[in-house]
Amino acid sequence: KIKIIKSNHFIYADRGTIKEKRYSYFSQNIDREKNEDFYKDSVLDNFNNVLSNQLSISDSNIAITLSGGIDSSSILSLVSKINSQDELKKRINCYSAVFPGLEGEISKKAYESNYVQDLKELHNFDHKNISFSRDGSIKISDKIAQTDEPVVAPNIYLYEGFYKACKDDGVKDLFEGIGGDSTISHGLSKFIELSRSFKFKSLINEFDKYNKIRGREYSVYNLIKKHIIMYNLPYSLQKFYYKYIKNHQDYFNVNSFIKNEFQIDTGNRFEQMHGYHPYAVSKKNNPEENTANDIFSSYNNRISYFYSNKNNIRSHYPFYNRKLIQFCLNVPIEYKLKNGISRYYFKEAIKDYVPKSIYSRNSKADISGLFLNELLSIDKKELLNNIFCSDTHLVNILDKSKFTNQLEILHKTRNQVLGAFIYKIFILNKWLEKNSWFIKKSV
Repeated sequence: KIKIIKSNHFIYADRGTIKEKRYSYFSQNIDREKNEDFYKDSVLDNFNNVLSNQLSISDSNIAITLSGGIDSSSILSLVSKINSQDELKKRINCYSAVFPGLEGEISKKAYESNYVQDLKELHNFDHKNISFSRDGSIKISDKIAQTDEPVVAPNIYLYEGFYKACKDDGVKDLFEGIGGDSTISHGLSKFIELSRSFKFKSLINEFDKYNKIRGREYSVYNLIKKHIIMYNLPYSLQKFYYKYIKNHQDYFNVNSFIKNEFQIDTGNRFEQMHGYHPYAVSKKNNPEENTANDIFSSYNNRISYFYSNKNNIRSHYPFYNRKLIQFCLNVPIEYKLKNGISRYYFKEAIKDYVPKSIYSRNSKADISGLFLNELLSIDKKELLNNIFCSDTHLVNILDKSKFTNQLEILHKTRNQVLGAFIYKIFILNKWLEKNSWFIKKSV
């Protein structure tokens, strides 16, 4: 019965009345007079300005967390250019995560050293591979639980290695590529736009190109079902479908784990808190605005700030610059997804600064392998006893048989979403154990 304050809102008392107001929101306002070249040139100018400003307040010895992705690679490439052009004489250290303990297909998905090697041929920087062999976030769960809010990111353990490397190298300023997905936008709402304007031929062609570039097969039936029928159903029917679909695994379906008397409509609860449904799309909602106001951005900022500050590191997040976010939101959707290429305008803008292998890349590394291996290595009975012992805060809410069933499914399928959800419960339980001493004391 606690009143929910929506995302980007605050409350205040005015003459005895409680009022709710929005304090921050990115609204889309597209200028149709501008052409493609304008957006490509302008996003590069904006990004350059952000990096120049952040470099101006950084130490002479900086670091960048580096993968083979477009986000961190673009930061390194432009920082290297600015450093040379402006004669800043900053030492650039780059740290990459490698996973020697992974094998087979899982190892291939996490491997990005070839992209880093291509970057070395273009830019001058010192580089270290930080090795993560076996232990992940669960191993350091006690440390992770020492925060103001639960840290539900399974890959948070990576920062332990990065911050140690910073300390070893005397680095105080760390540049990170988080936020690129939400700021630049993959432009996938173009599928919604084409569907709702009944441009089904263009939708099918764009969807076909999008999947072919990534080597994916798709079902025409599923395309019609999801992108034509679902997006044109009334909003209430979309929500009804989400609520009653059976056995779906997603990041919000807590009902797969809790007792029947605590079941909730997760979609409506999410909408109450954040202003839009996680899977149904209202015609009143702008999907690109939802992406720009992504709930995970502020969360990532808080958690990253907490960890970096605790380690005496000043972290810089170029993609979370407000002016850059607002500019990218106003880029027309046809320049975000074009000929199946997502983030098209940004890739075109930085293609002269990054290796061709990274510019043409249309996939992301999957570094969840180590986390899943760690989670699966825990004895099932040990995990259950940890969560369902008599004095835990979740024991009266969680359904042990449901949890056990989901754990069995995880061991059979290695489903990444399911693994992340089980980790959320594990870390929430650990966080409550560490931070709710005053509740136990009062009881």
